[in-house]
Amino acid sequence: AGSELQQTKLDLAATQAELAATNTRMSSTRAELDAANVTIASTRAQLSTTQNAREDALYNMTITRTKLDAALVRVKMLETEQAKYYVSTFACTGSMEPYITCADEAVWKRVFVPANIQVGTVIAFRNPTECSFRVGGTTAHRVIEVKPDGASYLYHTKGDNNRAADSCWVPLANVSGVLALVRKDARPENVIDTTEYKIARQELSAIADQKDAVEKQYEAALVLYQSTFDRYCGNARQLKVTCTLPPDTHKVVNPLYLSQEALSQQLNQLFEAYQRKGKALDAIQCKLFKLYC
Repeated sequence: AGSELQQTKLDLAATQAELAATNTRMSSTRAELDAANVTIASTRAQLSTTQNAREDALYNMTITRTKLDAALVRVKMLETEQAKYYVSTFACTGSMEPYITCADEAVWKRVFVPANIQVGTVIAFRNPTECSFRVGGTTAHRVIEVKPDGASYLYHTKGDNNRAADSCWVPLANVSGVLALVRKDARPENVIDTTEYKIARQELSAIADQKDAVEKQYEAALVLYQSTFDRYCGNARQLKVTCTLPPDTHKVVNPLYLSQEALSQQLNQLFEAYQRKGKALDAIQCKLFKLYC
């Protein structure tokens, strides 16, 4: 019996030791479980945050997409509106100074109502073939007269700084734009030295003024001579028959004839000088502006 009791005590001690080890292992497992629970809680919190962030990102993407779609619509509208206009610069010919210079930039309406082009409107147009200025080029001048042409219109134009109006009417089909806006001094780099051109232009204008004055004198002298001749010879001149003037009339008629002949010669000389100076001006324009080349 003593031996059994001793064995029982030994078994109990072993069981207690095993129980203590088990308790230790359980404590360690509980600690691991607690750590795992903390990790799970943290992961759940992160997952929740990530989900919220994802939902926020999706919401922001939706808002951004809506804004982008609206911006695209506005861009489309602006592109459509922009297509109605175009921008150009000017050569330094001075034809529209001081209103427009070669330092300026113009915005033109590409889409316009023809009936709205009135006297005073500045238009850009392709030069008609019958015009004396550069064929195939583009000119910007002010409308000085409008007339119907069937279901269309014709426009007579003139540069503000030009001595005379353009030599032809511009059909509506040749009009490429109506001036909408002038941006003053937007292109200062376009300005070039045009002193030679301006001097030649002034000289040509002076010859033209002199030619016009002599032409008026010639026309008046011719009318005086013809009326005086007809007074003595009736309608012989109109009938193209020879008229012998009475001797005492020669001293009256001959000076008138010589006067109008002298004026005719002077007028021809001025016309030739005008043509020469015009060709010289064309050469300068070709060199400076690539016009009349």
